Amino acid sequence: MLAYHRRLFAFDHWANVVSLDAVEPVADRVPKSLAWLNHILGAKRIWLARVTGTEMPFGVNPTFSPAELRAQFDVARDGWSRYLDTQSDADVA
Repeated sequence: MLAYHRRLFAFDHWANVVSLDAVEPVADRVPKSLAWLNHILGAKRIWLARVTGTEMPFGVNPTFSPAELRAQFDVARDGWSRYLDTQSDADVA
């Protein structure tokens, strides 16, 4: 079960980066698309803070630039990976 969750988080990260790749060239003309990706990131980081018992780094609607957003998606991926390292199959069942 833990391997399944790891695959889901890996796919989620890939999908977010691919979406950002598509949005980045038009972010100035379609700012709502960047806002949605910021919201996705905000939700990911808030839930990570909740399950790890740490302080939320920012709200659910941050306003990162595409470059900052890319770096923050990596931070979220790494944080969730570290969290999953502390879990067992029974924990995530």
